[in-house]
Amino acid sequence: MSALTARFDQPMMSRAEVASVLAMVAHFRGQAPGEADVRAWRSALAGYSVGECHAAVLAAGKVTDRITPAEIIERIKAARRLTVARTPRRRTTDNDRALFAAAGRRGIAAVYAAAGWKRADSSRATEALGHVCPACGALPGITCRRTARLRNGGRETRELHSRVHPSRLAAVTTTPGATT
Repeated sequence: MSALTARFDQPMMSRAEVASVLAMVAHFRGQAPGEADVRAWRSALAGYSVGECHAAVLAAGKVTDRITPAEIIERIKAARRLTVARTPRRRTTDNDRALFAAAGRRGIAAVYAAAGWKRADSSRATEALGHVCPACGALPGITCRRTARLRNGGRETRELHSRVHPSRLAAVTTTPGATT
């Protein structure tokens, strides 16, 4: 890290920029800053942008007439935390859910294999989860809904252990290249 970039890889403010921040502080304090103030504040505020410092001085000036570099830094850090807290997270999609479900199944299968247990699900049912269900439209990796209304007016209930509809199992069995 060079002397030019301090915290957060932000370039150090110039003397003129620090003087503009101190001019704002002088407006609230009522006294003019000296050359020693410019040097001290420049090193204290290294790593923070002029805009952040101006915003912090304005916010502090509404509350108190005694503004210090420590108070400015505290307000800048609070503003950054607030910005991070407000950053929206990406919503998960159906594809993400299918990938997460597949990863979960692989993890559970590994635990069962390590413990020597047998799963109630057959390999055919596990293979069926990799395809779209023709009865309820469940996406790959998602288990079927409890009941599905068929086109002929009937209902199809999913199997107890595999939690997939029989038509989904049949679709895997009739798919070319599928193992039974």
